[in-house]
Amino acid sequence: MTANTRIDELLEKWGCEVVQRGANVPPLLGMTREYYDRMTLKEPEYIIGVDEVGRGAFAGPVTVTAFMAPVDWSMNGLKDSKQLSPEKRFEFLRRINASGHISVTRDMPNTNVDDWGVNQTIQLVMEDCLEELRTFYPEKFEAALIVCDGGLYARHVDHAVFPKADDIVQHVSAASVIAKETRDHQMGHVAHRQYPVYDFNENMGYGTKAHRQALKEHGPCPLHRRTFLRNSKMSEESV
Repeated sequence: MTANTRIDELLEKWGCEVVQRGANVPPLLGMTREYYDRMTLKEPEYIIGVDEVGRGAFAGPVTVTAFMAPVDWSMNGLKDSKQLSPEKRFEFLRRINASGHISVTRDMPNTNVDDWGVNQTIQLVMEDCLEELRTFYPEKFEAALIVCDGGLYARHVDHAVFPKADDIVQHVSAASVIAKETRDHQMGHVAHRQYPVYDFNENMGYGTKAHRQALKEHGPCPLHRRTFLRNSKMSEESV
């Protein structure tokens, strides 16, 4: 079985029509044309699942995780983190960490989201995660197929992108759980202790009714995304 045949079978299984091609001039991740040629000749041995959390929040960072495990890796019951209770997510996080597989989690603060926009910020964090995997695990990285949840794109590297990948490919589900638990801890514990009036332990920085009311009463804190508050039609006094 050739690599392309194996990749085609995986894409058909997942309902993904095409692999997004990276650019042929790849300085950011250190890729070369030779790397591309080697990749297309190899049957993938690993899948790198990538997902993000925090895209639509009013406050806090965006967080991205890249999780790498063998193609046939699975974990019974694991699915998109948004479909799991907090108790289930924590239990899956414990099991994923105990599995011994490799993951990289990175985030960027609200100030970067304001400066660069949320999509570009997420893209840069994603590429940072992939760069770390490529640097420290080059052989596994070269033998991996990168799969991203819909809306995530990286430059200079081939990757499959399709909606609900976090509920179809368990490697992406694992990335989803790790990213959400990491960000929720940061917002629900660290940020909440710093700025308790916003109830970050309840809303994790998202624009709930109570969060909006707190913004009207107290104005924003240093963790709030000013661009998001303006776009959500919050009053100028809150921005």
